[in-house]
Amino acid sequence: MHCLFHPKLKKGVQDYFFDIDELKHLKALRLRVGEKVMITNGRGLTLLGYISYFQKNQLIIRDAEFFENTGELDFKISIGLSILENRERMEFALEKCIELGAKEFIPLITENCQKSTINHERLQTKSLAALKQCQRSELIKIYSPTDILSLEKKINDFDSIFLADINGETYNKNYRKGTNLILVGPEGGFSKAEVNFIKKNPKTIPINLGNRRLRAETAAIAMMTLLSLEC
Repeated sequence: MHCLFHPKLKKGVQDYFFDIDELKHLKALRLRVGEKVMITNGRGLTLLGYISYFQKNQLIIRDAEFFENTGELDFKISIGLSILENRERMEFALEKCIELGAKEFIPLITENCQKSTINHERLQTKSLAALKQCQRSELIKIYSPTDILSLEKKINDFDSIFLADINGETYNKNYRKGTNLILVGPEGGFSKAEVNFIKKNPKTIPINLGNRRLRAETAAIAMMTLLSLEC
């Protein structure tokens, strides 16, 4: 079953016109009348139904059913990842975090990272493709690059803060709360001042991911995997 994106999806509406970008996606999928499809608005609402009419940029659905929060975790995970010098590795990390259920992605400007900018539009495009690929109903929120030392106000909004740290402890699922923030440093790691800043918050739990030295994107995916497991 293919997943499509329509920002104006509403309950009860079964007739949709798609913009040029999504129309190209529709044509590439070679959808046919009678096929079952999923449509999401990226804000938690999805439609499941069968194509009864498809011509040019118009799609009409029959036997439509509407659902809330399809494919979403029942707790919140946000991830702050230092901006990586390699664009593809940064995009890979974003895509995998989306697949694993992250709701927010915060590119961090840290002392040891080599870049301080991102291509926000490109990351948005990548996030939309990942949303459809893994059939989620909520589009991840991507923040503008943020200095790690300026995060204090936002950090206080979370119930638990997880720091990828070789000196940390083994993860326990009981550490996870309703709202969770993962923080992962760059290739050179967080600076001593940044680690002290993060650890001074009483909600911070340093987590050891094993004895091997991991790339930043691997650490981000490993942390997301631990927290997203619902068992």
